[in-house]
Amino acid sequence: MAAALSIANGDGVEVEWINSRPRLNSSDEPEISGFTLPGNVAFQKRHKFQALSSKSVGYILRAGVNPRKYESSKLFKRTTAFLASVVNIATFRKFIPIYVNKGVGYSHEVSLNGHKSLHLIGYFQTFKWLEGNGSIWGLENIRVRKESPELTELIELAATENPLVVHMRFGDYRLENSFGLLTSKYYQDSIRELWKSERYKAVWVFSDEIDQARKYLSGIEFKNVRFIPDVAKSSSQTLEAMRLGKGYVIGNSSFSWWAARLSFNQGAPVIAPTPWFIGQNEPADLIPPNWIRMMGHAE
Repeated sequence: MAAALSIANGDGVEVEWINSRPRLNSSDEPEISGFTLPGNVAFQKRHKFQALSSKSVGYILRAGVNPRKYESSKLFKRTTAFLASVVNIATFRKFIPIYVNKGVGYSHEVSLNGHKSLHLIGYFQTFKWLEGNGSIWGLENIRVRKESPELTELIELAATENPLVVHMRFGDYRLENSFGLLTSKYYQDSIRELWKSERYKAVWVFSDEIDQARKYLSGIEFKNVRFIPDVAKSSSQTLEAMRLGKGYVIGNSSFSWWAARLSFNQGAPVIAPTPWFIGQNEPADLIPPNWIRMMGHAE
């Protein structure tokens, strides 16, 4: 969305979420819709051709991130992008050219380039889309639309505990060999490194597997550690709570990356793993230059 807002330069942005299958809330809507997003952002409505367009977009997304040999040629990419644009006529009721990002991260090539509309497909995650104009588009000022009692309690606690926020992602990462699970050593060493500043009174650990997170930190000496599962069983409420951190030890996950990048405490120190992925190229311009990198995978 950050890339789309920057490229649109104030014009309308339509979030195509049906094909990409994001996290959904209890109302079967994208979790991101739980935030007060910029006024020029709208969400695509369901349509009867969504199964066809979903397969088309899913294939292009996979081929853009991890292409097979024959999928790397310019001719193949242009042909598949054109065919997908034709399929999208059923979705958008008009021909919209598609731009497929290469790999994961920043692409300086993407622009409207004379087009009235453009359909972005890929992983465009980078700190660069939030530089300068990023604040103007309002992403750094988003808030959840409604605070749950659990979130309200954490907001009050954060005022006194100045939490060091830690995020551990397990679950599906066990099945993604190219991503790689981070080691307990990475988390323990990173926590100790930031704790030296004496600015924190508690460590808040967010994870999809709390029991595994406890095992990862079983050898750490800190007593005031809170293990926090999904806040109110909501990804948007959890992300909002993570933004309360005074410092961050993040996983190789876009979820914790965004929590640190959109922190309410801009300038809070962040430690991120290196390499980001164990079996893929390093995403272009993913990590801001002021973040600290520490070895995250077993050597």
